[in-house]
Amino acid sequence: MNTILKNAEWIEISGSFMVSEYVVKKEGLARILVPNPDKYRRSDGVYEPAWAPVFYNPAMVSNRDSTIVVLKALNVKIGFAADSLAGTGVRGIRIALEVGGVEQVLINDIDATAFNIMKKNVELNPTVKHKVKVFRMDANEFHGFLRRIGLKPDYIDVDPYGSPAPFTFTALYAVRKGGIIGFTATDLAPLGGKYPWKSMRRYQSHVIKTDFYKEMMLRNLLGFIARTATVIDKVVEPLLSYVHRHYARVYVRVYEGASRANDVLKRCLGYIEYCVKCGYRRVVQGVNSRNFNRSCPICLSKIEVLGPIWIGGLSDREFVSEAIDVARRIPWLESRRDLVGILESLRTEVCIDNPYFRISKVASYLKVNMPSVRKVIQCLREKGYQAVRSYMDVDSVRTNASYNDVIECVKSTFRQ
Repeated sequence: MNTILKNAEWIEISGSFMVSEYVVKKEGLARILVPNPDKYRRSDGVYEPAWAPVFYNPAMVSNRDSTIVVLKALNVKIGFAADSLAGTGVRGIRIALEVGGVEQVLINDIDATAFNIMKKNVELNPTVKHKVKVFRMDANEFHGFLRRIGLKPDYIDVDPYGSPAPFTFTALYAVRKGGIIGFTATDLAPLGGKYPWKSMRRYQSHVIKTDFYKEMMLRNLLGFIARTATVIDKVVEPLLSYVHRHYARVYVRVYEGASRANDVLKRCLGYIEYCVKCGYRRVVQGVNSRNFNRSCPICLSKIEVLGPIWIGGLSDREFVSEAIDVARRIPWLESRRDLVGILESLRTEVCIDNPYFRISKVASYLKVNMPSVRKVIQCLREKGYQAVRSYMDVDSVRTNASYNDVIECVKSTFRQ
């Protein structure tokens, strides 16, 4: 047996691991073995997690912190949780340590090295050793296995390197009625419309890059999840959706019922008409809708019809408020400040479903200098509309006003 000396504690490592390749790190309340970042740095000194033998990205701690916040904010007990693509196992171990009332956490990864590291990491956290079980399967096979043995988790986490699309159907199939699934996507370019054909292949949705492309990432992802759920007469209800740095994260509650699935197809899925030239947009409800404009009513340019995507609310206001309170009460969250900031912004935005406007885009179309975002918001409110800043872009305004009213406010505030 080899050993690593870390913080005056000796930790046994099996002979199959090279001592210099791993270090012990604390994240949340967990102590875990992770690849030594000094061994996998690019020429510019930045750690590249994809080069390591086991995937662990310290920059994604906010993603894992959000899982703890979400599970603690739920008003129901999480008896069984599963992490399908666990890597080092840190998320599942943290759930066992930090979320009260959890009976069992199942962590899974197909990679042999990850499987061995997960077992070691469970041993490093002996207080929850009896709660955490380690598996080595393909993620889809793992979801099917849970179904076959009759275990329907209250929570499933799907956090791949790239797109969650290949694992979405089986995760929806495996989770219990009323259960929660957390999905991460890091393939933001196709989700946001930079690569329309890749979005079409992966998410069966036509999107192009818009001025609200960060929001489009979430609506495209949620639309795919929702449509996939209807295949098996299930529906999803977004509890929390956000974009942060290089990932999109959505938490959905899953319900059953064919009539409810029909309602989602009619009410929560649809399209957005978008004009590339001037930024005009119109939400069109219903996945089967064909009531589209062919030309922009503002500048007469060609209209792009984007979708099908999710056109309903991105988050639940009451749940977001509870999540804020929970996040503020957890002192060990490394990303607490960032998370609370995002959640507070979401709470102000969540009552407005329309895609946000980039004021710089509107000003560019009008060929005027960009006015004060604060003054544009004030103008819209004086007209009787809801209007707030969005956290997604510094010059973004979310409002229920028409595009004509936004144009008028940009013009009037520019003249002031």
